Amino acid sequence: MKSKFAQHLLENQHHIDSIDNIVDILHINNKEKMDTIEKFYIYRETKLNSQINDKLTVKAKVIFETLV
Repeated sequence: MKSKFAQHLLENQHHIDSIDNIVDILHINNKEKMDTIEKFYIYRETKLNSQINDKLTVKAKVIFETLV
């Protein structure tokens, strides 16, 4: 229960498995573009109240708000 990820797994009764079975690749791109894509997905999930990251670290972005 020391991390948000572990807390989420325990509270939602998720099971640990190999990474190939639990992770889907959404995008393949260069590092700069991936940082922006990752920030968008975190922003979107925060707006949907469906994420486990610290909500205080998510910064509002006009372009993301338009896309959401």
